[in-house]
Amino acid sequence: MEPSIFQKTEHRVKTISRLYYGLYVYGRQNTDVDISDLEQAGRIAVLDISQKRPEMLDHTGYVSAAIKYACLGEIRKMRHKVRQVYLAHQHDEMVSIVDLLPTKERGETAPEHLEQMDDLLYQIKHEFSPREADTLNSLVQGCRDVYGLNLSASPSTETKDRVKIVTALDLDDEEMIIYAQVLTGARSKFPDGYCLPQNRGQERGKKYFDTLLKALNMSIREFAQSPNQEDLLRSYRLQSFVDKSYQYRISKLILTGDSDINLDDIKNRGKKWDLASAEQLSAIVQRLKNRLGKTPEEINSSDFIQNNLDGMTQQVFQGSIRLAVEFAFPGTYHQYRHRAKELREKYTP
Repeated sequence: MEPSIFQKTEHRVKTISRLYYGLYVYGRQNTDVDISDLEQAGRIAVLDISQKRPEMLDHTGYVSAAIKYACLGEIRKMRHKVRQVYLAHQHDEMVSIVDLLPTKERGETAPEHLEQMDDLLYQIKHEFSPREADTLNSLVQGCRDVYGLNLSASPSTETKDRVKIVTALDLDDEEMIIYAQVLTGARSKFPDGYCLPQNRGQERGKKYFDTLLKALNMSIREFAQSPNQEDLLRSYRLQSFVDKSYQYRISKLILTGDSDINLDDIKNRGKKWDLASAEQLSAIVQRLKNRLGKTPEEINSSDFIQNNLDGMTQQVFQGSIRLAVEFAFPGTYHQYRHRAKELREKYTP
């Protein structure tokens, strides 16, 4: 091929190579290819056109397509045929070392022999504890997906907290392995459909929720009274179960764990009141009266607000304190008796 043809197409070769390197290679660790490899593949594609169909060299679209498919072919050719485990850590606080540990393809029961694990486990023991290092080693040994644990810097508090949960899981249980992989980043998310109610999503959600609370040494009642319910579930990757199997209601998840908890004990102000029965709603207002030592007529809006019941008055009683009182104490406010009766019928199972 004449040098002028090389010069004419070089800019296009470099532009397309950089584009597909950025789209499919940069920042990923499953392909042993760099920009120069893609540029060379593009030049070979141009050479092939000049030899077989020289009349097409003036057709920009045709040449660009040939370079594009040459780059994609090179990427496919250089993609790892075995999955890689990338474990980055520091050595002597100066040189960053990256271990590439091959694993078997999806569907196999365990990765191939992991080399150089001793050094990695030593640092995990230093950053976490010997027990946690052993559990993480067990997780890696049974991991079917690409597993990345970046120890090039001290792990964040959130990462350490998640690792502590992993060490409390029963990794002989396949569902717990999946949860451990999600917590550590071995999986970016739960498998498709895994959290849906028709696929045992509620059962799995409760199972993970119970295990999480046990690992956090927290009772369901303590969780129900925590103002950080949503943050905890999101931090430990369980929010998708609440959204998909519990209709976005943390309260529904809480009540499946302990039916003795009262709705007014749950700090979450979401749609929890949709779950209430007429009997439960009446009991809440009656307990409020007894706690305050007031007569029904003396109860006011501030009492509901200060006891975290303003969500109930807005959602169930349309913001009317007198309607709420009539609902719980029939005959207190006669003008609300018909509306109270309608609500009792609505909230009667």
